[in-house]
Amino acid sequence: MIGYEKATEKVQEILKNITSYELKDIRNVDEVSKCLTACISSKLLDYAPYFTKIIADACVKCTPKTPEDFCIDYVRVTKITGGNPLNSFVMNGIIVLRNSEGSIKHVDNPKIAVYGCPLNT
Repeated sequence: MIGYEKATEKVQEILKNITSYELKDIRNVDEVSKCLTACISSKLLDYAPYFTKIIADACVKCTPKTPEDFCIDYVRVTKITGGNPLNSFVMNGIIVLRNSEGSIKHVDNPKIAVYGCPLNT
């Protein structure tokens, strides 16, 4: 057990010395996107600069007052048929990909929304 504790202390010491970038403001989209670049670039090589900004923007918008309470379930991705990846954007609120069941299809400035079906998460 003592060996593991010593190894943990040594790893913490080494990691402090090899840090390449440290995030100072979690609400700054540019700083967050800089931190995301490595993991996004490995998945979306051609679109990395574009998607890093979009993902950082979504994460910053969903960050609660105490950043430790951040939950990745707050950020959702929905595919909409047609278009291409560069048509992607961040929306506030909820997106429902179903048609409404009644005769009213659109309401400006609603105060209440009533859904006759379960919402997919």
